Amino acid sequence: MAMTETRPEAATHSSGADQSASPRTQPTPVEQVLGSGDHKIIGRVLIGASLVFVASSLLVASLVNLHAASGNDLLEATVANRFGINSPIALLLCGALPLVLGLAFYLVPLQLGSPALAFPRAAALSLWGWLFGAVMFTVALLAKGSYGGSSLKMSLLGHVSVGLLIVSLLVGVVSVMTTVVSHRPAGMTISRVPFFSFSMLVTGAVWLATLPVVLASITVWQIRHPGVGDLELSAFPAIEWVFHQPAIYIAAIPLLGIILDVAGAVSGQRQRLYTTSQGLIIAFGALSFGPWAQSFESRETLLWVASAVIIALPALAALGGAVETLRRGKLVVTGGLVLSVSAILVLLLATVAGALQGLSTVGSGQGFDLVQGAFGSSGSEGVGPGVATGQFYLVIAAVVIGALGAVFHWGSRLVPVGLPKGAGLGLAPLALVGGLAFGLGHVIVGIALPDESGVEALLSVTGIGGIILAVTAYAAFAVFVAGAAGKGAPVDNDAAPESTGGTLEWATQLADVSTVESEYPVQDLRDSTSTEGAN
Repeated sequence: MAMTETRPEAATHSSGADQSASPRTQPTPVEQVLGSGDHKIIGRVLIGASLVFVASSLLVASLVNLHAASGNDLLEATVANRFGINSPIALLLCGALPLVLGLAFYLVPLQLGSPALAFPRAAALSLWGWLFGAVMFTVALLAKGSYGGSSLKMSLLGHVSVGLLIVSLLVGVVSVMTTVVSHRPAGMTISRVPFFSFSMLVTGAVWLATLPVVLASITVWQIRHPGVGDLELSAFPAIEWVFHQPAIYIAAIPLLGIILDVAGAVSGQRQRLYTTSQGLIIAFGALSFGPWAQSFESRETLLWVASAVIIALPALAALGGAVETLRRGKLVVTGGLVLSVSAILVLLLATVAGALQGLSTVGSGQGFDLVQGAFGSSGSEGVGPGVATGQFYLVIAAVVIGALGAVFHWGSRLVPVGLPKGAGLGLAPLALVGGLAFGLGHVIVGIALPDESGVEALLSVTGIGGIILAVTAYAAFAVFVAGAAGKGAPVDNDAAPESTGGTLEWATQLADVSTVESEYPVQDLRDSTSTEGAN
């Protein structure tokens, strides 16, 4: 009978030879990051990368405004036009949206007591797809491409990269939404989900109803084989509505969840009317749905005016709820608290700018003189500064400031050694001043209608504000990377959440919380332990 298997001794010898020839090695840190499905690693990388991109995008927008303030002498005309058209895309899709998504990747499983995200490989695909798309978009923009470019190949590359950015963000937010829906522990109903995680559930629903509409426009224009003129004069105006109200508010929905969670953790108090507060987040998300307002005509309807005015109410009520919670506790001023409150204040200013746009259309024609402003070179409202442009800048600034607040508030959970308390408090005033200057310059131009010298002065303020906010984001990135590297001894973290925070991300021993019986299970455990100790 023929022998068809290797003899045992031969197999052993062969195996030993193979092992000596190619010994197994541990994956390098880079390989661990690239191949990881760990929500913490994915979240850290996305937070860090989006901080760099949002800061760089702020610098690009600042250059455009400083160019206009200098009498169009700072940049070449074609470069200024290309940067001006593409800067809102970079600020939104390369900066603001991925920044809040990175926070969700890291924090949502912790708030739910889950060891992982749902579809962890999809979340990793979202990260690397977004990063590849952001790099593609940047290369196309710098190589005379994307919208307003002169190179057809690079313009098409920029156009396609926007589609890749959107697809990647949608894949990631689906992973987050599924985690909130299916990975909750026993007893945690939707009405008990922590505010930030709940806000990401609402955010995901609105993104899924909004961003595919933008993606459809990109796909249609790609099928048409457009030229460079078509991309600038037709393709970009077809998606420009996403940078105007109400759609621009889709980036700011998580800010309501952040401020409510921060207030509860810092004060050690429970949020009253918890379900009502969740309803405020839902209302803000619903009012930010914007595909119906794509045309200029739709932005002069009663529905548009009403939504522009009403959307301020949920944000204002959320701030009021947070202040009431802080009032009942022992106030501890932290960088995370100051930044998150500042973010809501900047957001409220953006809603005021939006309300002015709406009210100006009441009646026949313009109720009062107001310059809207636009990014695209074919916008019927014209190119240049205006209230709508300033509103967009204010929303982006609010998201950046609020995300920095979340980074410093949850610093002891985001990085091994935590983030220094002084860094958050030191960056907070810079972020607020930079964010306000970045947006209010355009808003004042649109309302006050100053002469040419006044416009140039206000655009200089916008440019300087953008630079200040960009430097703040770069500084936060440096602090975050240093903490993520785990170098140095543990620092005095931004808050004392281990002793005050009531949601699951602050649990030191997660096994101690077997069943969730309220919105604040860690606080329940702390209260029961105190009662037993007293007895």
